[in-house]
Amino acid sequence: MMTYQLFHNQDSSGGNMLTSKKDHQSSFQDVDYTGLTLDHSKVEAVVCIPTFRRPDYLRATLFSLELQRTQVAFAVVVVDNDAESKAGLSVARDYFNGKLNGVATLEPQQGSGFALNRAVALALNLFPNAQNILMLADDEIAASNWLDVMVNAARMSKAETIGAPIHPKFSSRAPRHIRSHPIFHQPYKATGEVPKLESAGNCLIRRTVFDTIKGPYFDPALSAITGSDTDFFMRCKQAGFKSYWVQEAEVSETISSSRSTPSWILSRSAALGALAAHMDSRYMTTQWGGFAPRLKSVALLPVAAGRFAATFLRTGNWLKAMHPLSFAWGRVMGGPRS
Repeated sequence: MMTYQLFHNQDSSGGNMLTSKKDHQSSFQDVDYTGLTLDHSKVEAVVCIPTFRRPDYLRATLFSLELQRTQVAFAVVVVDNDAESKAGLSVARDYFNGKLNGVATLEPQQGSGFALNRAVALALNLFPNAQNILMLADDEIAASNWLDVMVNAARMSKAETIGAPIHPKFSSRAPRHIRSHPIFHQPYKATGEVPKLESAGNCLIRRTVFDTIKGPYFDPALSAITGSDTDFFMRCKQAGFKSYWVQEAEVSETISSSRSTPSWILSRSAALGALAAHMDSRYMTTQWGGFAPRLKSVALLPVAAGRFAATFLRTGNWLKAMHPLSFAWGRVMGGPRS
């Protein structure tokens, strides 16, 4: 049996670097809590949920999984990325005490990349026959047919990565110009094959991907700009894996009041720009070498200014109009420096 292990090593700068290797040892990752009434060898699908200081949201996510109408044998892996309060671990312990089959553990190194890698390693190790590894964020609520739709889409499409929409759920006080902002839009709107996925929220990844892609799967170095999943799916595309979008596998995402403010939205637009610049620096290949991403970033500034003017004149929505400018500025200021 192939075993997936995670090791924390020192990098050249003295910091921690997460590495991964596959071998044929028989050991399993340690977990902080196990609540399995189902034979782990019969699990077909594993739902991975990284969580950080959102116990109430996590509780709603787990409740939506408890309500799944499915014949698919599935388990849940919760990784709490807050070693101080351990609130997520406490919530998972409650749900894995007879309500759901699952395991929960702590990942002390903060960052989405660390938490995602730990969740994947546990899913692959503890459930050796599970071919479908699904992911939900800890603020997402799955429709009752979600698991069936995702697994059936994987079987039908023969794709290795499956994505689906995340519908934002705002408070009743959120104004229209917030609700319609582009950062809350979905990358695709129809079921079918797509170039690649962008996010690990509401996705399914076939086990064969993890058998092929070199670890660490989710680069912790990109956690600060929430880009470890974007980078992972770019590597999947380069490896030749097929991606598919299934519009019917819906989840809703709770948008907190702190994420419904103009300052947060502008900051997020800039972060997306910084992430785009980092992706270009890693994967763009031109005769200009490493200068190409920086030239692209600078060239986009006047284009973004034009888009700002056109959008504002058309809609009168200054926040929506600011998105291309914030994105372009984020590319310039937040992109790699070397």
